[in-house]
Amino acid sequence: MKKHFYLLGSLFLISSGFLNALQRQQPTRKPQQQQQPESVTTQPKAMITPSVAPKVRDGAGLIFTADFIWWKTNISGMEYATSGVVDVGFIDVPFGKSTKRGHVSQPNFDFEPGFKVGAGLDFAYDGWDLYANYTWLNGDTERNSISSHRGKGARTLLPIVHDFGFDSTVNIGKEKSQWRQHFNVVDLELGRNFFISRHLTLRPHFGLKSAWIHEKLKLQYVENDPLFTGEQTRKQTLWGIGTRAGLNTVWHFSRNWGLYGDIAATALWSDFHIKAKDKETNKVLLVSPTTLNTKEVITEVTPLFETGIGLTYMAWFDNDQYLLQVAAGWEEQIWLDFNHFIDFNRTGNLSIHGLTVKVGFAF
Repeated sequence: MKKHFYLLGSLFLISSGFLNALQRQQPTRKPQQQQQPESVTTQPKAMITPSVAPKVRDGAGLIFTADFIWWKTNISGMEYATSGVVDVGFIDVPFGKSTKRGHVSQPNFDFEPGFKVGAGLDFAYDGWDLYANYTWLNGDTERNSISSHRGKGARTLLPIVHDFGFDSTVNIGKEKSQWRQHFNVVDLELGRNFFISRHLTLRPHFGLKSAWIHEKLKLQYVENDPLFTGEQTRKQTLWGIGTRAGLNTVWHFSRNWGLYGDIAATALWSDFHIKAKDKETNKVLLVSPTTLNTKEVITEVTPLFETGIGLTYMAWFDNDQYLLQVAAGWEEQIWLDFNHFIDFNRTGNLSIHGLTVKVGFAF
């Protein structure tokens, strides 16, 4: 029994010595560091697309902007009367004669002044910023009118509900219109402004758009028989909110000057409240009954597209910690399927275009 213990002990000592000899012959290796797995939220550590100055190191930077806008709005499908037609009773165009050439009339849309104001925070987190912008524009057209003349009659394009129970277009001696619009829009966006190349910056952004737009059209007409006059009122109020995304670009052809181009698209959940009211006056019977008084609510998604192009000047101060920016350019917007209030069976788009002058300060 003791021989077995002596034999096992000898084998253990011999194997231990052999292993120690092998370890002394092999070169010493440093322990390998465990490779950290890549993560899309932390990799890469080096900045590939550096953000645009001013740089934010601690806390958050502030952004303020103010715009002067000189915009013109136009709504398609707003034609309310036309001249160049024969008339019932042959008052202006005799029987058997051809009418002279006329024209179609709509409200006299024109350029109107407005403004934008914006404020935002530039976070010390990968160059991201949160920005909110409010747009105000009030359109108030001058009275626009259309008349019949000798050899050229005029007629309404918007049907009129009469006191005797049916609706139709009528021949008129004269009709005038007045249109008003109150345009209020708020944009909230989260974006990042960075260099994609040495002289080109991009700012992709996404967020929300909210709009409150009120419009009113008032038409006053005198029929060919001056004993009958009338008034039509159409109102439309839109409130909506939806998702918005876009891209702002600047090509810096020098340190201070650049050309910018902006695009954005919105799917706006819209709630349209529409009202229509007609009143007809009979000067013989001395009555002015309301012949139409109704309303409608339409809920739908309104597609909206925005574009802008222009020239910008940027000046940095105090080691690029402060930025003063001035820009001037041309903007365009189109709101599809917007017009519901002129006629329940007619529709049209809202188009906006005009000059925008911006002043911004960031630090």
